[in-house]
Amino acid sequence: MMTTPADVRAFVLRALEADLVGPFRGPGSPEPELLPLPPSRFYLTGFLVPKGARASEEPEDDDLDGQADEEDSGDAEAGSEAPPKQRQFLPSSCGMSFLLPEGPDSDTLEVSLSWAEYTSGEPYTVLAKQSKKRGGGTVETEKKGYLRKPLIEKVLSVSLGSLAKLGKSEKGLDVPGTDGVVIVGRMTRTKVGDTTVRAVSLFVENAREAPEEDRDLREEKTLFQVELRVAFAGGILARDTRSTSLDRDGRIADLQFRDVCEYAVGHGVSVRVLERHANGQDRRALRVGTCFVPRAEVKSVRARTELSGETVETRMGELAKLTTGPEVERALGGLPRAYEAWITAMEARGQELPEPHRREVSGVLAGDARRARARIEEGIRLLATNDEARRVFAWANRCMADAARRTRPNDEPSWRLFQLGFLLLALPSTLDGGHPDRETVELIYFPTGGGKTEAYLGLIACVLLARRLRGRGAPDEGLGVAVLLRYTLRLLTLDQLERAARLVCALEVLRREVAKGGGPRSAELGTSRFSIGLWVGRSATANTFKVAKLQVDEWKDQESGRSPLPIGKCPWCDTLIAKNQVTVDARDDEVAVRVMCDNFRACPFASGALGDGLGIPVLFVDEHIYRELPAFLLSTVDKFAMVPWRAEAGLLFGQATHRLAGVPATFLGPTA
Repeated sequence: MMTTPADVRAFVLRALEADLVGPFRGPGSPEPELLPLPPSRFYLTGFLVPKGARASEEPEDDDLDGQADEEDSGDAEAGSEAPPKQRQFLPSSCGMSFLLPEGPDSDTLEVSLSWAEYTSGEPYTVLAKQSKKRGGGTVETEKKGYLRKPLIEKVLSVSLGSLAKLGKSEKGLDVPGTDGVVIVGRMTRTKVGDTTVRAVSLFVENAREAPEEDRDLREEKTLFQVELRVAFAGGILARDTRSTSLDRDGRIADLQFRDVCEYAVGHGVSVRVLERHANGQDRRALRVGTCFVPRAEVKSVRARTELSGETVETRMGELAKLTTGPEVERALGGLPRAYEAWITAMEARGQELPEPHRREVSGVLAGDARRARARIEEGIRLLATNDEARRVFAWANRCMADAARRTRPNDEPSWRLFQLGFLLLALPSTLDGGHPDRETVELIYFPTGGGKTEAYLGLIACVLLARRLRGRGAPDEGLGVAVLLRYTLRLLTLDQLERAARLVCALEVLRREVAKGGGPRSAELGTSRFSIGLWVGRSATANTFKVAKLQVDEWKDQESGRSPLPIGKCPWCDTLIAKNQVTVDARDDEVAVRVMCDNFRACPFASGALGDGLGIPVLFVDEHIYRELPAFLLSTVDKFAMVPWRAEAGLLFGQATHRLAGVPATFLGPTA
């Protein structure tokens, strides 16, 4: 039973190896393994063909299971010619190179070799499709199968002296008890710095003979699931992986991964360490082996929590209550001080490095970190001295907290330190268009699941709120697209939509609350709702009201089927979207598409007394997006490529010429 992520990962890796290399062990699989296809076609890698039959051939009809009859295939155009196919050359050898410490030629390597073979001719029953002319359906047919023999394992001792001599000849070392399986290699002495080492290359080669025209014989002579393992009692030396690149990224990677090394380089295959010295002596490996499915372990990254004795308020709810400069200093002033203490400690460690070039890079990184710390301090000063910035920051924290409680009601919504630091660092240049750092691109580099989305959503909340505050009295009231979020993959865009839509709902709840408060500040956040738009290709969402209405009507008429909506539940209360709560109306004086929440007793985006009649503020039809111009827009790269060809897209970039009265606002602009 799989109980941990490590168990799941190990299972996926085993399944991947079984699928690509073999042997495949599915439910009900026979023992020994019996394949319906030649194993060189069933498996994609991990095999070595006979040296004289490296060129592959076109698959025969019997190899193509599940192919439709010509009369059933409607995609090919009449008279079209298939492009010429190039012959593929399959590998007949694989191996590795590694370094050994200097020593006598009498030193030996323990070489272990294992592989499997298959025999042809075993009967195999398959279900084959019948053509429409023959009545369709499936019928059992018997065809030739391929049976796996037990795994063959060989262990031999190879002296380094024999490898030194072997490198001068073309003949390899025959593996005893085999027919044409050969070990080929060489050993030479070279210098690594001032130290003499022995450089060894070792290969396993399938030197068997098999005529290309006899495919069955070629399959029987092929080595499958090949693995070559090498052990040396004196230890295999670690190879320095230091980058020779002179660019900034290369030098930083060299510093950060200075303790990561490789022990062997694969040729036609990857290599992994099978056994290390128990005490890590000289960073040597005792045993290495080939691996046709490369793997690497990436350690998880955890956000820093300790603060060197400083106190920093990270709870969003408490930050939402900040009203004065002294309160800001008490809540956040410890962050740059703690950051400086950490920078100083890292700088001291860097200066202890023995390599001058790494000490230099460490100093450069410390300087970059101090510039970031200075910008964080500037952000704190801005909040302490600027009432507007402080209100925006407090409101943004309130909305982020409200959105977080919707998914984790029992947790206290809090920032991770790097998220809070990013928000404070970027705030001055975000709110001030003339700031010197305005053109600086801020990059959050953190593994998946680390909290990048929350960090930039917090900054987005500040942008949207500040734009509304500053738009009071202006003709546009701060409306229009303020944030464009572009993704490369459509599925990733849909995944991020839910979290972004939840924040927009929180902003809209805040706007309504401010409007109901009365007084001179009731219109601070405007009279038009906050909304978010999904601007992607037509295969995911409709481009026009007409298409949207057809899709919605068809969806309502069916008991099951794909929903035309990009969301399946209300982003605010998680209530499933009911079909009777979705309407499409293309009249100019009405909201074109309404998606109402079905939770009319408790959700502010339902049709009950708590709602405003506009529904969930998520727009997904292109015409609706051009009409309302949501403050927040999610899109994909392929959609952006269409901008020069769509006049309406100019509305998204401030090209609106006039606005029609109504709620929500309707913008007009170029159409051709």
